[in-house]
Amino acid sequence: MKTMKKMKWNLVILAVLYVALGGVLIALPAETRVTICYLIGGVLILAGAVFLINYLKNFPDNLYGGDLVLGMSMLLAGILVFVRQEELAALLPLALAFLVTISGIIKLQYSVDLLRLKYEKWSVIFIIAIVNMVYGIILLINPFSSDSMLNTFLGVGFVLSGLTDVVVLVIVSKALIQKEEKEMALEGGEEEKKEK
Repeated sequence: MKTMKKMKWNLVILAVLYVALGGVLIALPAETRVTICYLIGGVLILAGAVFLINYLKNFPDNLYGGDLVLGMSMLLAGILVFVRQEELAALLPLALAFLVTISGIIKLQYSVDLLRLKYEKWSVIFIIAIVNMVYGIILLINPFSSDSMLNTFLGVGFVLSGLTDVVVLVIVSKALIQKEEKEMALEGGEEEKKEK
């Protein structure tokens, strides 16, 4: 249960990072790609440091929580962005659009999992997932007339992805709690039958 709670908080932190990055892109749509790369690199290094400190601080209570892997990955990604910002700047819009699309695909998996569990709110996540994926695909196609406009729409995509990640997390958490309660009730009923 502790591991599950830890994973939830990790997902919340990632959602906050999505919203923060989206906010930067919306607030500074005219900034150059290199400048945005520096901002992303700084956020990644900061987030990586937070995950690593959390891992060291809470060990061994956070075993299998993924903090070490997430922290090291973000830290290395942030350093890579600073070292190779010129090369990465050209790929930045495509990479960000891909992340928005992936966010939608992950939500689609959650909706299918909830459908298989016969949880009634699976359709809510399904609709969110479709909207998220379609928006991401539009960003990948890039029909926009300027980099500034693309950056604004990327920002909106990240904010929406981050906020809907939190909504999906709440729904999935409730579904898992409901599943555990049903399993415990079934186990309790079987034990009563054995006693009789």
